[in-house]
Amino acid sequence: MEERTLRSGAKQPQRLDDFLFLASATKLITTVAALQCVEDGLLTLAGDLLEVVPDLVGHWKQVLTGFSEDGETPLLEPAVRPTTLEMLLTHTSGLPYDFLNPDAARWNKKFKTLSKGERRPLADAFGYLPVFQPGAGC
Repeated sequence: MEERTLRSGAKQPQRLDDFLFLASATKLITTVAALQCVEDGLLTLAGDLLEVVPDLVGHWKQVLTGFSEDGETPLLEPAVRPTTLEMLLTHTSGLPYDFLNPDAARWNKKFKTLSKGERRPLADAFGYLPVFQPGAGC
């Protein structure tokens, strides 16, 4: 039987009701579901996602290009094109992993840190800004 490690470091047998951290394993499931929606005509690969999920995509109208010399003021520029489902599925939307991009990490620390017990809308939890223009790279 598989074991789980508690925060205390103690090991216990894994239970059926345990929550597991799946990380990137969910990408395959999400991609298949999204492509089934494309196949059924519910979504398009090239359509602006702002029309589908405005609360999530609405703040992607700006691209984080860095921070001022004092390290406090984010440097932003307008996105030159909308974000599409194809860009999300191919990692060309401009959205970073904050652990791989120092500017994204700084942005999240400054603007997205939650106080203990604080709750925000789900879209706020994914409040990353693109760090390159949508569709311009990966």
